[in-house]
Amino acid sequence: MYEYLFITHLPAFYKVNLYNQLAKRLRVYVIFVASSSSIRTDDFIGRELNFEHEILYKGDFESRPKLYCSFKLICLLMKLKYKKLVVGGWDLWEFWAAVFTNSKAKNAIVVESTVTESATVGIKSSIKKIFMSRVATSFPSGRLHQQLLNSLGYSGASYLTGGVGIFERKSYFRAIREFRYSFLYVGRLSPEKNLRFLVEVFNQLHFLKLTIAGSGPMAEELKKIANDNITFQSHVPNQEIGKTYLDHDIFVLPSISEPWGLVVDEALHYGLPTIVSRNVGCYTELVEEEKTGLTFDPYDKNSLIVVLKRISEPSVFYRIKKSVEEIDFSSRDDDQIMAYILASQKNSTHGELRN
Repeated sequence: MYEYLFITHLPAFYKVNLYNQLAKRLRVYVIFVASSSSIRTDDFIGRELNFEHEILYKGDFESRPKLYCSFKLICLLMKLKYKKLVVGGWDLWEFWAAVFTNSKAKNAIVVESTVTESATVGIKSSIKKIFMSRVATSFPSGRLHQQLLNSLGYSGASYLTGGVGIFERKSYFRAIREFRYSFLYVGRLSPEKNLRFLVEVFNQLHFLKLTIAGSGPMAEELKKIANDNITFQSHVPNQEIGKTYLDHDIFVLPSISEPWGLVVDEALHYGLPTIVSRNVGCYTELVEEEKTGLTFDPYDKNSLIVVLKRISEPSVFYRIKKSVEEIDFSSRDDDQIMAYILASQKNSTHGELRN
């Protein structure tokens, strides 16, 4: 009997790391909808899967046969014995097939959408409410995710995880160096990341340097409008990303839509104060104002300019950096694992919220 049967999109490296850790404490089985993605780089996929698992479609997630995968999933669920079934959202046919052919009491969901970027009224909201009516237990990633559940009228058990997975926290030497006014963005170069907004702001602040590391559909457009204080770096493999963080002073994430933002966690791990938009899902958990970073309105350029100038004051930068270096990351990862362990030990109790 498995304590948990997880169903999720892809074997993303940070999910694989989480399941590997859970498998040391609990008996888990994981079903991945597909093995790869046409919009993700190869190093996005985790390689060491130290837990029992199945992949519904060995190919790109975007081209999978949805009906076939849903049918294959239902057949697989009929063969397995488990206490809780945890789906990775409400956005896939496969998730709907799972929760509507399973007992509500055994259904659980990982919530990685937030109240700021997910519909809370209208048809889409009504559809989510129908889905959540079949779910007894939830694992919201953070407070903005719990707020979304509240707005949908969900009253089941909630266990706040404080994360969406675990990345490999490599040790490194913390060299003391001069503040160089160097900022860094890491991620896809796509519209929801709000990078044109970011470039236009840095174009006005010539005394600040920005590196944009990543690839995506907006690469050429951004390069054409960027001034000389902005440089571009192609995608950096996960195994080498630490050096990129350590070569910069401050991390910035300007997204208008970002369910979590694992790169913020990475940046903090490597000792970088962070500037994030208030639409980034993890900001309530990871970015403590004036302590681990600063936040801004992603639709207001002046809001970003103010915080960029603020954190560029050496006294402010060094004070925040000192606080970042005192974060207990091991404890944060343990809290995420413990949320699942606690839920496995308790019956679904309405209104329960574990922090």
